[in-house]
Amino acid sequence: MCSARKWAVAAASGVLGFAVLWGGPIHAQQRTAWDGVFQAAQAERGQASYAAACAACHGPDLVSTDPEAPALTDFSFTLQWVGKTIGERFERIRTTMPLGAGGSLSDQEYLDILAFVLSFNGYPAGAAELTPMSDLEVAITRAR
Repeated sequence: MCSARKWAVAAASGVLGFAVLWGGPIHAQQRTAWDGVFQAAQAERGQASYAAACAACHGPDLVSTDPEAPALTDFSFTLQWVGKTIGERFERIRTTMPLGAGGSLSDQEYLDILAFVLSFNGYPAGAAELTPMSDLEVAITRAR
């Protein structure tokens, strides 16, 4: 392969990799968490559920107090959440949390906690609640 073509392939790969890391998949019309996919009241309920079921390991301010549990804000949030869909995060939380007791909360409680984590990380509330029937393919991106 000629060096100009190698350079073009490497450049295209770098741009795509950057887009996936920071913005998720490249879709002009795709809804993201920045589109207000939960209600403020739902995030408030989620804060109470988080305090009861999650804060012991993940910390009251979403900064982990347990070396085995990731923080749910800042760089850890970016690594674990950005580039995923709300559905992927919901399923992971629902099946594995609280540790050793996955599935012990209702789907609504898991969705409320998800809304709280998104709200805490600066995503805006919208008009409709996030529900099990919502479009769970909404992307979690770092920027709009």
